[in-house]
Amino acid sequence: TQCIILTGYSSHKAAIEAVNLGAFSYLQKPIIEAQVIVAVKRAIEKRISIEDLKTSEVRFRNAFEHAVIGRGIADLSGRFIKANQAFCEMLGYTKEEMLQKTIVEVTHPDDLQESLKYVQQLIAGEISSFRLVHRNVHKNGGTVWVDLNVVLVKGSDDSPIYMVGDIVDITDRKKIEEELKEANGIKELLLDVITHDLKNPAGVIDGMADVLFDEFPENEMVEVIRRSSNDLLNVIDNAKALARVSKGEDIEKVEIDLVEMLKTLAAEFESQLHESGMDLQFELPTKAIVEANPIIIEVFKNYLSNAIRYARSGKVITAEVKKNNMSVMVMIKDQGTTIPKNEQETVFQRNVQLGNGKKRGQGLGLAIAKRIALVHGAEVGVTQNEPKGNIFYLKIPA
Repeated sequence: TQCIILTGYSSHKAAIEAVNLGAFSYLQKPIIEAQVIVAVKRAIEKRISIEDLKTSEVRFRNAFEHAVIGRGIADLSGRFIKANQAFCEMLGYTKEEMLQKTIVEVTHPDDLQESLKYVQQLIAGEISSFRLVHRNVHKNGGTVWVDLNVVLVKGSDDSPIYMVGDIVDITDRKKIEEELKEANGIKELLLDVITHDLKNPAGVIDGMADVLFDEFPENEMVEVIRRSSNDLLNVIDNAKALARVSKGEDIEKVEIDLVEMLKTLAAEFESQLHESGMDLQFELPTKAIVEANPIIIEVFKNYLSNAIRYARSGKVITAEVKKNNMSVMVMIKDQGTTIPKNEQETVFQRNVQLGNGKKRGQGLGLAIAKRIALVHGAEVGVTQNEPKGNIFYLKIPA
């Protein structure tokens, strides 16, 4: 009876309607209804389950086969049981050829041990997935750099069945990285040559300036030459430190008194302040000792030069130092045009210039200041001064 009903009616409601109409009057009606409902319900659920499974399989197949990145499935022995077109083309094989290969055969010998270590951990259940940048071997013997992401698929009894991997070709990216590395090496070599060749004549000028100063100690022009030659030598010495800062590398640190550094800097900017009609005032403690590289002076140089250039209308610049047991705060305050709050962070980005939207310089100074602060575990920023102007600060561990 169940078979007749299932084949003759499209739903259990239609079947029950047939029972009600007497199509199965020779059987007890309540029993027929119960059988109809249970049998048809099971059939419908089974049909829905099969349809869902078919739909899921189609979606997986499309996502697997037509993916723009490489995709492969390998059994627990490492042999590929499925590979999409992108993966096959990446390594130069046909699909038939790829299915004859194993993970070991397509992995570069120098990267094989690391790859197998992760595979073993995956199968053992120590990890559920892994991601690895390594090299594959192309059919023609060439090297293909890939970003590999592998997950383990388990059965209903929680035992491992196979591994599914997404493989992204990053050979071009690796090539660019190598070219950049080589270019940086050339830059470092050029920097060494330039600083070495500059230091010799700069040293001669500095020595002659000292001789002239001993002979003419009251001559202001001699003093300017002497101070400038000394600054030039410091810039050359700091050049390599600045190069390391630009790459985020650690730099050598010594005890430095920031109060003395600011006073020395004031003498260097004396002529610029005079020409601009500006006055530099101080609010300083006796000392402010920190662990820093002498390159830290470049932060304050940048702050002062910006204040002289862009806050000339304020007439006054104040250098203030506050300290506690944890940190030292150095503030360069101007009374020029206040930087809007929504631009206070962007001014420390590269290629952002100060000054009414006009392009002045290369916009590198504050970006370099931020880099210098980072390698010191310090913080730079700008806030509004009162009643107007800006406070550029450096907060560094004491």
